[in-house]
Amino acid sequence: MGNKHLLIARRLLVCSACLCEASAPFGAAPHALGPPPGPRTVWQLDGEGRGRPAVRGRTAYFLSRRHELKAVRATTGRLLWSRVTGGDGETTAGSRVIATDTRVIAGDDGIVAFDLDGRLAWRFESETARAAGTYLGDAAGPLVYAGSASGRLVALDLDTGRERWSAQVGQATEDDTTVFTPVADESTVVAGFTTFTSPTAGGIVSWDSRSGRERWRLVLPRVGVGAGLSGGPLLTARIVAAVNRDGSILVVDRATGRLVHTLPVVGQAAMPGLPVATQDFRAIAVAARGQTLIAGSLTGVIVAYDIDTGRERWRRQPIAASVGFGITVEGDTIYAPYLSGSLVALAVNDGHERWRTSPEHGFSWPPYAEGGAVYAAGSRTGFFLFVREREGGS
Repeated sequence: MGNKHLLIARRLLVCSACLCEASAPFGAAPHALGPPPGPRTVWQLDGEGRGRPAVRGRTAYFLSRRHELKAVRATTGRLLWSRVTGGDGETTAGSRVIATDTRVIAGDDGIVAFDLDGRLAWRFESETARAAGTYLGDAAGPLVYAGSASGRLVALDLDTGRERWSAQVGQATEDDTTVFTPVADESTVVAGFTTFTSPTAGGIVSWDSRSGRERWRLVLPRVGVGAGLSGGPLLTARIVAAVNRDGSILVVDRATGRLVHTLPVVGQAAMPGLPVATQDFRAIAVAARGQTLIAGSLTGVIVAYDIDTGRERWRRQPIAASVGFGITVEGDTIYAPYLSGSLVALAVNDGHERWRTSPEHGFSWPPYAEGGAVYAAGSRTGFFLFVREREGGS
């Protein structure tokens, strides 16, 4: 992919970063009281990590910053194999790995799939779905989904990588719409998009996952800074949630696309000393069996909302830096990466901090968590397995 399309693929991050310069610098230091203890490190494998890992069986899979996919023994950290993903440029463009019973799939400029023993299975690259690997989404049933920097969503056969169906979201003759990372289950796929006009515009679209038939489309309301996807979408059994460019969160009925309610921007109820946000990126996740929505912010604030009522349950700002571009929730714990490099664990019920890591590792991407084990990729010091044995770490 050329430099022109790489710039298109990263425009949302550039827009979002503008807020960080004004409100919470990427490298801001923790508050003066000092951090609580960190988690216990089971193993560390040196390298330069990137993105969200995946785990299947006894193997953990990580992306590196240098266009590599690494398979690691999950319990010991022993490197099993490493393969080149084939992207352009100095840094891996994608940030996600998917592991299934038969394939491990990684996003870079394109999408590349390997057998579990490391043999290349297929590679997908397309001029009509540029930078699909940057926007690699979920795998559900026999399909894996991806957005693109050319306004198209694609559904690929998990085994072969062949395109089963695709949908053009923006104008096919224009190069101004990006479809961001889709979410899916076996019946539905949902994606958000931004059209980079002046002012910007955007929306959320739902499709039937088998046929590709569009079910509904919701246009994001224009605010003072325009409109466009700035977090999510999130798909549950009942709702879809997505963030507009100003940081407001739209909660939508999954079946009909009808707006249920809108959660306010962080700046409408700012914590003392926190500037009002006019643009924001808010990573979102669901917790408490679909009853609680967790939302980060470039201002550094993490907020928990009741999904049914929209009521705010709690908010915290554990670090004076920006929350990263993804949050992981597992059981009763939230794992929030900060762009300063720390990974913070908070309790779902009240937001109290359980532990945090040192910023030196560079944990800017969400981890994979399962059964108390937390797998994380650090951009500076490599690949990790942490465990939380008791409150406050060990």
